[in-house]
Amino acid sequence: LGCTATILSPASFSCAGLDCVVPTDIANAAAPACNETLPNGNITDGMTCTAQCLPGYVPLVESLPCRGSVLRPSTFMCVAKDSLEQAKFIDEGRVRLGITQYLAMESLHLGSALICYRDASIEPQEDRGFCSVVVATTAGVWIGNATSVLPRDVGALTLAALAVDKVLACYKDDAQFGSLICRMLGIRGFAIVNYGPEVIVSGGDTWHLSLATINLGGSGAVLCYQERSSMCTCDIL
Repeated sequence: LGCTATILSPASFSCAGLDCVVPTDIANAAAPACNETLPNGNITDGMTCTAQCLPGYVPLVESLPCRGSVLRPSTFMCVAKDSLEQAKFIDEGRVRLGITQYLAMESLHLGSALICYRDASIEPQEDRGFCSVVVATTAGVWIGNATSVLPRDVGALTLAALAVDKVLACYKDDAQFGSLICRMLGIRGFAIVNYGPEVIVSGGDTWHLSLATINLGGSGAVLCYQERSSMCTCDIL
């Protein structure tokens, strides 16, 4: 803008937003992932990315506006269509009605997590230990069916994700005199599949469970707990 005799020429200017980069690392997304993608792999500022997935998959977030070089949200998830049919959308964020105890949650990826708990409002002789896959989006929360993969009298509970589709669950079973038990849970979309066998880690009464992932040349975890009266133990699983 030139200044001549106190007058700018031109008198003003405008600021244009930069393009948004289309994400390329989304599992089961089409190529390109946005329908409006330019030849340079970007989306023009002010446009909206229409999410695209491979056949058999659907996006949980369908539209991602581009504002000032940033997609909002920055990415999306493609889930199997048959898996989404097993989930429900909850815009209030309420996962389950009832009395929940021993809640544990473990992050999977891209806003998804596995949540496990005991529902104390159910009769003791019925299944009360449940897990569900939960996915949070800008539109709300999706939750998969509650699956009974824990004992009825599950007590203390801890989780560790060994991969985006594999979670190790360790818990105290009050029906087995407080024994500490672990089992592997397989995740596919919103479904919990491939339950591993229950493995008794400690046959005595246990408290204060803590589980964390470690990398020893592969996926693993370390489990620490208090056993019987005062003994503290850590095991590599």
